[in-house]
Amino acid sequence: MIVDFRLRPPYGSFVRLDVPYGRAGQWLPARVGVQFPASATQQSMEMALREMDEAGITTGVVTGRAWSPGVSNDEVAELCRAYPGRFVGIASVDLSRRGDAVKEARRAVEELGLRGVIIEPGIGSQPPIDVDHGTLYALYEEAQRLAVPVLVTLSVFVGPDVGYCMRNVIALDRVAGDFRRVNFVVAHAGWPYVEAMLGLALKRPNVYVSPDLYHYDLPFAQAFFDAANGYLQDQYLFASAYPLYPLGPAVEKTMAGLRSEAVREKGLYANAARLLRMS
Repeated sequence: MIVDFRLRPPYGSFVRLDVPYGRAGQWLPARVGVQFPASATQQSMEMALREMDEAGITTGVVTGRAWSPGVSNDEVAELCRAYPGRFVGIASVDLSRRGDAVKEARRAVEELGLRGVIIEPGIGSQPPIDVDHGTLYALYEEAQRLAVPVLVTLSVFVGPDVGYCMRNVIALDRVAGDFRRVNFVVAHAGWPYVEAMLGLALKRPNVYVSPDLYHYDLPFAQAFFDAANGYLQDQYLFASAYPLYPLGPAVEKTMAGLRSEAVREKGLYANAARLLRMS
């Protein structure tokens, strides 16, 4: 069994997103020499499910996008109902309307059955804010009450400039210390600030690292795998970032990088299942 912690299928409003389905989304795979998946090009759910099966991926973790053009939490929940057992939904909240973010997180988890909350403060708020901004603390408190993880997207491409990513890896250290009962998952794993990200995860056991496509064909990939084979094995999460990376090669490279069957079981399934309270 394999859980892909970042998978956006060719369903409904997802295919209208410039990232990952438009020209902007296809730019990075082309830049690193990766083939855009056929299922994504043809926008076929049937093909995507077949590619998941061929790669051994049993469950995809799907995140909404609260700002326009976006994917509503209701549509994420609809996807999960349409394909029972194949997808787990994560709620997105509009950080430009922080007064409503807590209410929407509560509704998405308690009424729609979504299993966590994702924030992308570098692009999902105007102007961008940092993860330790005081107005976000009510949202973290609500995640703590709901007992769900908070996903934070941090990388060189998410934010107004390169420095935003590093500044927020540092800021997340403070947040994770203030909310020790909240599990934080860093999607894209703060790339290229890999050393800082791995140091943060060593210091904070409630910070999980999900490098997705950034630890396959880009610099510093081996550092992620070295940590995942050692102290990070309980805080590492496999993800492909499909369609930004094809599913089969993502699984194959991850299996090769994780050196023991016990570590593979944790990174490919058990850690995600524990976080998302999957049966």
